Amino acid sequence: MNPFGGKIDHMNKKCLVCGNEYFIKKSHAHLRKHCSRVCGGIAKRGIPGPWTGKKRNHMVGEKNWLWKGDGAGYVAIHNWERRQLGSPQKCEWCGIDEKKRYEWANKDHTYKRDVKDWIRLCHMCHRLYDYIHKPINLLHPKNLNKIKLGAC
Repeated sequence: MNPFGGKIDHMNKKCLVCGNEYFIKKSHAHLRKHCSRVCGGIAKRGIPGPWTGKKRNHMVGEKNWLWKGDGAGYVAIHNWERRQLGSPQKCEWCGIDEKKRYEWANKDHTYKRDVKDWIRLCHMCHRLYDYIHKPINLLHPKNLNKIKLGAC
């Protein structure tokens, strides 16, 4: 029986998840296994993909087709540096290892993908390092609010 009328080119099929029967074109029968997107989603969540738990060595680093090298952005370079060097646990300037926050600072502020171009610093030393090596123009009008004056 064809609810659409005309030629009988449809068939009944049983959903693999809920067991309900659904009506589908015979030419599409090999494509669909579920009666709805909901059942398809339930089935998909239970099946791990082919790359689950595997490292894609053929797509890592310079082998990746989206690799930009030193032309990558600020965030991408910092993510790369964290993956390569891990999380810093001690400041190389003050030597303290009891602070809450440690950061990787780029030595020459060029942000190249060079492991030797990074230094571990606590947050305060990092701010001081950046100020010493890359000072802001304090006389520029937009930076006047950054000047802290002593008691007058």
